[in-house]
Amino acid sequence: MRLAWFRAAPPDSGALLDRTAPLIEMLARTHDIEIVTATDAHDFVWKHNRRPGGVCVYEPGTSPDHLFIWPYLLHYPGLVLLHGAVMRDIRAWAGSRLVVAFDAAVARSLEEEHTGARIRHVPPGVPAGNSRPPAPASELRVGLIDPSRREAVERAARRARNRGAAVRVLDAPDEADVIVALEWPPAAGPPAAALHAMAWGRPAIVLEVEATAGWPALDPQNWQPRGFSTAAPIAVSIDPRDEEHSLMLAFERLAADPSLRSALGAAGLAWWRAHATIEHAAAGWEAILREAATLDSASPQPVADGSESARRILEDFGVEVDFLRAL
Repeated sequence: MRLAWFRAAPPDSGALLDRTAPLIEMLARTHDIEIVTATDAHDFVWKHNRRPGGVCVYEPGTSPDHLFIWPYLLHYPGLVLLHGAVMRDIRAWAGSRLVVAFDAAVARSLEEEHTGARIRHVPPGVPAGNSRPPAPASELRVGLIDPSRREAVERAARRARNRGAAVRVLDAPDEADVIVALEWPPAAGPPAAALHAMAWGRPAIVLEVEATAGWPALDPQNWQPRGFSTAAPIAVSIDPRDEEHSLMLAFERLAADPSLRSALGAAGLAWWRAHATIEHAAAGWEAILREAATLDSASPQPVADGSESARRILEDFGVEVDFLRAL
């Protein structure tokens, strides 16, 4: 199948936070994929007219680098991939064949918000990594994949050291004993850094948000499992409202308890093998692509524009806001 994949930048499999780069690499083994960025998007129109067909895949976002995507999405409906909750944008529903979320809970909530829209869930996936634990050390080595959270992590590590814990933040996450995955704002799916941690067999520290709430995890406030799951915990999950303090508590306990680190890493690795390998993701996408190729554009019924409540309130005062009806 021919795919035109619209994204802000070419995929980089070496960038651990590029959650679709490994997927694109895997799908390229069986599909003809053309990456379309702002630099070469103007060529898409004449290429499409010369050779119509195939499926367009869109990765929209909120940064200026993504703005070029919207006109193509509206004129060449395709498959829209939601990376962030902020992308629950009406334009995505109006011009899509299918909307894809990485998390099942997110997909369900979107179906409730947008009745009739075609929402699908595909599992996330990351490639295998080196699951051999690093050599033992006298300190807890903390790996950070997302540099935007370094300041918060350093503050928490400093507070843990002030309380007697030996903690050091590394620039090389693959050499770490534990991986911090405090993705903010939350994505519409599991944090990529946490999935890499599991694939490496290392404990992950995540925020308790929509996409991670279903994971069996430990609360560092009391070191009890969150929720009602009886499965082995695969991560430490902290409350975003208490981020720095909870992170300090996590560092203290994990620095003092190598057996807990080992158990979390082993459970996370088993969960990744069962749910989040790149092969799982590719299999899900194969089914989604086949479905998208058979569908026409747009959701089966129009998506509400959010003005219904305002109309109902104004009706009580005899006020009409739809001035175009008189024309």
